Amino acid sequence: MNIKTNDDALVAAALAGDTRAFDALVTRHHGRVLGLLRQLSKSVDVAADLSQETFLQAWKKLGSYQRQDRFGAWLAQIAYRMFLQRHRRNRLEDSVLRHDIDVPSEAIAEPVLVGLPGEQPTMQDLLQFCTLRQQEALYMNYVLELSHEEIARVTGQPIGSVKSHIKRGKVRIRSQLERVAEYPVAVSNE
Repeated sequence: MNIKTNDDALVAAALAGDTRAFDALVTRHHGRVLGLLRQLSKSVDVAADLSQETFLQAWKKLGSYQRQDRFGAWLAQIAYRMFLQRHRRNRLEDSVLRHDIDVPSEAIAEPVLVGLPGEQPTMQDLLQFCTLRQQEALYMNYVLELSHEEIARVTGQPIGSVKSHIKRGKVRIRSQLERVAEYPVAVSNE
């Protein structure tokens, strides 16, 4: 039995009132949801809060889950929306509470890839060189293993934009690695 089939069986059991089945879904998918939210929010505490809100929302909306989708992609979409809601609310609160501050562009430091010689950079290290949209798309594709179509549904972006974000993000990462290493780096163009 593959994970999708297993998830679908757990969803059916949860819809029939088996709360242990939903607990099993939470246990199975919590790490991935938390990782996505940590990547988006850049905060462990915010990610933990949003993760709880995501699973609460998933419980409330479980009847709307479409079996043709993967349950993990459906959860990622809920998590992404929860993040956007929090982000918009915080941005609105910040603009009300303080005035915008102009920061000279020379005061904003360019990210630097650091580490011990011979040490492989982590995904987090590499993503810092990408735009936020590129980070989202690359994380969902390579860490959550969502397809381009699933990422498009999660983010509400056209599939062409998702593919473009992934490709441009990989180019940025490759150029940074080449700059640091001072020699060409082979990175897949898939």
